[in-house]
Amino acid sequence: MDRFEQALAESPTGGVAIVNKHGEPWIRISPRSEQEKQESLLAVKAEIERRWGTIDLLEHPEVRRVRHRLHR
Repeated sequence: MDRFEQALAESPTGGVAIVNKHGEPWIRISPRSEQEKQESLLAVKAEIERRWGTIDLLEHPEVRRVRHRLHR
């Protein structure tokens, strides 16, 4: 752990820091900005949509059964 902390102190970490939270050590990671979506990913998503359409998972029968049991 000492080597890890030394490495964090000596070099840029890209937004990673060891901090204290409620008296305990925590690893903090700064949020990153949203990246552009790759054309290949967009093409895959479009092909899936074309072939199978979208599924409303909240209306899927198994999900409905679980939701019903949870809200009795």
